[in-house]
Amino acid sequence: MIARQIEVIDIDPGGFADFSNVFPRLSAMRPQAVLWHEEGNPRRLLINGRDTRVGSSPVRDARETAMALYKKLSERVHRVVVTDMDNYDRIYAAQNLTPKQDEEKYHYLERVNEVVISQFNERMAIYPEPSLDRGPVGFRQMSSFVSNEIPAGNCLVFAVFDRELLYFSFVARIRSGAAELVTSFDHWKGLPGLVRFTSESLESVTELVEKALGPVACGLYLEREEFERLFDGRRHDSLPASLIPDSHAFGYSGLPGLAERAFLNTAGFFAYVPVWVP
Repeated sequence: MIARQIEVIDIDPGGFADFSNVFPRLSAMRPQAVLWHEEGNPRRLLINGRDTRVGSSPVRDARETAMALYKKLSERVHRVVVTDMDNYDRIYAAQNLTPKQDEEKYHYLERVNEVVISQFNERMAIYPEPSLDRGPVGFRQMSSFVSNEIPAGNCLVFAVFDRELLYFSFVARIRSGAAELVTSFDHWKGLPGLVRFTSESLESVTELVEKALGPVACGLYLEREEFERLFDGRRHDSLPASLIPDSHAFGYSGLPGLAERAFLNTAGFFAYVPVWVP
């Protein structure tokens, strides 16, 4: 969901860091574990390239072993690879496919993942399986949302507040199912210090964005605690309907259908725009 010529302007470094700290899976801060085996006999377990002493039974089925190791190590690593040398060469080749001419980034990554998964067998597997899903909304749902529901040139506004203070903010302008421009409230001089966690503030920000960048399709202010619940590593169907009546969120939607679903997609969209290094 990134345009070929995405424009990134005035991203607040502090807000960027806050977003990354709250949801470390986006920045892939946790390393991967690699269990090397020889004819099913475990030889080395590496975490971030370092030898680690974690007991492992003989590898009878790499898929089962990878899943079992992940249950032990999920607080330390984002995935587990179980392989021998022969299969590692095959998986390395699969991960380095050449992009097709004019192939969009996410389509290329999806194709790579499909080829990688097709290589799994009793000797080699990765768990969790490679996936483009990030944040609270799956990739295919998010792709459909920005491609079919956001009018060309419309913007999405998203901000999270910590104890009434702005924690981070993003604004994205969408065209042809991709973000062609991404910025933050820092684009407007003095705005981060003026915004408040209120519906009136969201209305004022929406007016500013519309004057500068184009119509706003959806905007959402969300409490940090609720943001952390939303970005908990699981998929979600909608933003809880009680958040806005209970003043844990404030939203605006110019889109048809359930507002809670539009709000969920607005929050989840920024998991797919790598302004940060993934």
